[in-house]
Amino acid sequence: MSDGTASEYRDLIERQGQSRVLSDALTACRTRRSGGLVLVEGGFGTGKSTLLRRVRSQAQYQGFTVLRARGNVEESAFSYGVARQLVEPLLDQAVSRDDDTALSGAMTAAVHLLGWEKYGRGTEEETLLPLGLRGLLAELARRRPLLLLVDDLHWADAASLRLIRALATDPGTRSVLCCATAARPGRADLTQLTVAFEQASRLSRLSLPALSEEGVGKFLDGVVGPVDAETAHACFEATGGNPFLLHELVEELRGAGHVEAFSAPGRIARTGTGNVARSTLTWIEHAAPGQARNASAVARALAVLRTASDTAQLAAVADLGPAETADAVRALRALGVLAPGTPLRFVSPMVRNALYQQLPQALRYRLHYAAAEALEAAEAEPRQVAEHLRYGPPRQSGRSAILLVAAGGAALGEGDYASAMEFYRAALREPVPERALPTLLAGLGEAELRSGDTAGLDRLRRAAELTREPDRRAAIALRLSSALSVAVRYGEALDVLRAAHEVIGGGHGELTRRVAEEQARITELLPAMRALVTPTAPRGQDQSADSQGERVQRAYEALIVGRSADQVTRLCQEVLTDRVTVHAGDGGARAPWLIAFCLVHCCRYAEARTVLDGAIQQVEALGDHRALSDLRALRAYANAKGGTLAEAEGDARAALRGSAAGQPLGLGRPYAVLALVSVSLERHQIALAERALDRYGAVPEPPYQAAFIPLLTARARVRLVGGDVAVGVDDLLRAIRLLDEWGATSPSFSPAPQAVHGLLQLGRPDEARRLATGYLAEARAFGAPELTATALCAHARTVAGTRSIDSLEEAVALLDDAATPKVRCSVLLRLGTALRESGLTTSARQRLRTADDIAEAAGLTALGRSARQELAAMGVRIGASPRTNASGLTPRERRVAELATEGKRNQEIANILFVTVKTVEWHLSQAYRKLGITSRADLPKLTSTAEGVKRVQAGVSPGGGPGGREGRAGRDSRLPAHLGEPAERTRRGPRTRTVFLTRR
Repeated sequence: MSDGTASEYRDLIERQGQSRVLSDALTACRTRRSGGLVLVEGGFGTGKSTLLRRVRSQAQYQGFTVLRARGNVEESAFSYGVARQLVEPLLDQAVSRDDDTALSGAMTAAVHLLGWEKYGRGTEEETLLPLGLRGLLAELARRRPLLLLVDDLHWADAASLRLIRALATDPGTRSVLCCATAARPGRADLTQLTVAFEQASRLSRLSLPALSEEGVGKFLDGVVGPVDAETAHACFEATGGNPFLLHELVEELRGAGHVEAFSAPGRIARTGTGNVARSTLTWIEHAAPGQARNASAVARALAVLRTASDTAQLAAVADLGPAETADAVRALRALGVLAPGTPLRFVSPMVRNALYQQLPQALRYRLHYAAAEALEAAEAEPRQVAEHLRYGPPRQSGRSAILLVAAGGAALGEGDYASAMEFYRAALREPVPERALPTLLAGLGEAELRSGDTAGLDRLRRAAELTREPDRRAAIALRLSSALSVAVRYGEALDVLRAAHEVIGGGHGELTRRVAEEQARITELLPAMRALVTPTAPRGQDQSADSQGERVQRAYEALIVGRSADQVTRLCQEVLTDRVTVHAGDGGARAPWLIAFCLVHCCRYAEARTVLDGAIQQVEALGDHRALSDLRALRAYANAKGGTLAEAEGDARAALRGSAAGQPLGLGRPYAVLALVSVSLERHQIALAERALDRYGAVPEPPYQAAFIPLLTARARVRLVGGDVAVGVDDLLRAIRLLDEWGATSPSFSPAPQAVHGLLQLGRPDEARRLATGYLAEARAFGAPELTATALCAHARTVAGTRSIDSLEEAVALLDDAATPKVRCSVLLRLGTALRESGLTTSARQRLRTADDIAEAAGLTALGRSARQELAAMGVRIGASPRTNASGLTPRERRVAELATEGKRNQEIANILFVTVKTVEWHLSQAYRKLGITSRADLPKLTSTAEGVKRVQAGVSPGGGPGGREGRAGRDSRLPAHLGEPAERTRRGPRTRTVFLTRR
């Protein structure tokens, strides 16, 4: 067994008692001249050799003479093999020094008795050898205490065991301590050895069990740093608490660059290393003579089977007789490789993984084939048989295809889409019966779509063509149309639904209703296609008006047609009285997506995020990757709108991972692109925004569809900032026309404020004024304060003098209760600019400083730069106030901290975020460290944006004290509007910046 870099941890965790016994034995031998035998017993990888290394270091430090040896299966038939290993290095050293004193007496006799050729052959009889060796040991022990370390004592030759046994009764060897490890019980010579020492009261037996789950956690804490309880449990399950396996697991994950896998239990459970496989097979050679070969064959067969119900099943795969298999199983259990009881299984999954991964491909194929034959003969469950059919060679059997299709359906129902795809694809390699082919293609298409593979669309289309049963064909068509609409292929989706309607005719009432609902849903997304829809049964026929789907649809339609924000919110709350559930079927996560979509566009960002958090937990449990990507994309958009930029970036990148601009567009990707672009622009990272748009946001050539509006908006924002104003304005106006074509009259969708700004840059004030006036009227009717404030700000740009200031003051008044940092900052910045241009410098400074503080606290770099430029225009010197580094928080740390500020306990936070309590505690501790605080009582004033803004407006610094930047509003009235003050008057403190600006 190999030593690891972490042995300093491994030999102490839950081994203190055994280590103490060994230390006491050394002390007794050194002080009282009382030696004996300490036998360390344990299974494979439990740390026996590590304890011997530890006692060796202690003995050398205490002045012992230390002799070492290791039993070996290949040398167990040679007499005195272990004895030779013990004394040979010492004799080599003595002869090389030509030391007559060292070679005197018993040592010289031992040299001749051992008969080494390099020392010349001895002439004494073999019977004198034990006496010579015992005399040598006694002579060494008289000089100073002697420690004999023997690893794998069960493989020592019989003559050496007799020599060690003689130490129990020889008075001359009382200062000799023997420490040995043993794993294979039942050997007669070893039993006689232990009995002899036990009768002489000089025997100590130490047992080394596996580590507990708590011990595994301590090991991981010491080697890789703090881990949560879920990770510790996953490592314990994978290794069974075996120290050697645990060390190998850590080295594999860390050495291969998989540090993030310590928070991924699935990755841990699949780990196996070549070193574990080699060590396991070497350990199996410790079986009794004649059993090692069969034991290796049984271990490899079980690695393929994973578990076996009985030895007969295992014998069929290993190609052994029943008696041979039973003996091999007993040997493997004695070695600690197999767990006790039934079914037959390895002591830990990691051993199985390692052995399986090291199987040659040809042998693996043969064993899987044999396993499938054996399980099918035993009438096992189809899933069990198919587990081997998918990895083995094709059997060219229709029965195999049917088994694989059944297993694929079971995996699909469990949400295991990766396994389902493997089963179905393996079935395609077999001759598939005609009746099973539509089911196979439909299942494979569903699994591929759930995994994000658009090849599933063609599979579903082919399955629908081959299906003869109307109800089954209609069900496949519904799934296909849903997938096509997600890919923004609405025309194709309607074609599929029309064909389904023709097949089912007037019968199949439930299917007819569902087809009608799907047609209506698509035409709501693309009203221009309503004329193409086949008339069907009345929409409300045979259905409950109070179903969750109907309530969701009512809220969505109310938003589209421009009902007020209060009305839309009330309809959303009606849905939220019950839990919004995610289904693995046609709609996927459509219900929570639409409700959150409505809440976001009513400026209810926190409520939308709560809905999305719950839905994301559900789809993660279902393994629906497409729905997860869509939900995270919308959450990124909600976070970007709500001002939590770090979390918005994290969600956007996660939603876009693995996608590219040329791939089919999904429901959520446009919002993820817009969120990522918005975050980059708010941080004044223009190059990053351009790269994100180029990589993910390519917009097709006209005519566009409504689904592309977020992409058009993102592209327009990048163009406006980059100086290509004309193209940016064209994109924004095109988006507004698309909204009109769609029939979406709600101002929450419209990019009109950005278009107004662009039109003014292009010198088109009349057009900008008309757009701003119309948008303001729509925003007032909609009734969302934040949206109205944004409209007022846009309108103020198109008028001059007091009218502009009045509009902006009204906007500020609307935002007194609650609003996002970006909107507050934008309105205050525009008001400060208007006040400066009107000569009201004192009020302008107050507004601009507040805007700068909000921008700094929220990470709105671009708006902060604009605020400071306006202050510079008035000749104001700016120094940064001390502020905690909230921008250094990761998205998860920020989210945990925000939930903590809401008064939620750690268990509640864990449930919301679908993590363990220990993970929550870890994120909180990291947030405390980065924010420079010691308890959650300090979190509200540091992480709550709304609270921070209120403090700024009240003249209180973000740190909680009065004053803040340049003394805030109260001090500003006494400051001169020029730079006549010396530099010493500038506020100083940690993280303070001073900028000297010239008055313009």
